Amino acid sequence: DALSCIPAGRRPFLLSSAYCQMKAADESGGTGYVETVAQFLRHDANLARTSQALFVHKNTLLYRFKRIKALFGLDVERLQDLGKFYLSYCLDTALPAQE
Repeated sequence: DALSCIPAGRRPFLLSSAYCQMKAADESGGTGYVETVAQFLRHDANLARTSQALFVHKNTLLYRFKRIKALFGLDVERLQDLGKFYLSYCLDTALPAQE
């Protein structure tokens, strides 16, 4: 596994600031921002399937994305933003936190 060569202590430096801010907001307020974007990626950026997976109306999902953009600067319509999020999410969740 290519990610296993990255020491746990160095991983936080590789995470995007938007991802880190979203994760902190989720941990302090139970907002679910990270899971919302992760589900969007899991469902190939399909709004209908993502809203079904999250058990929310499509307009609620669009509102969440608007809120995520306003709070963290992550625009789900920009491939670059989604790519940074995806890499950060993979680094943060694919490996154990401690070695």
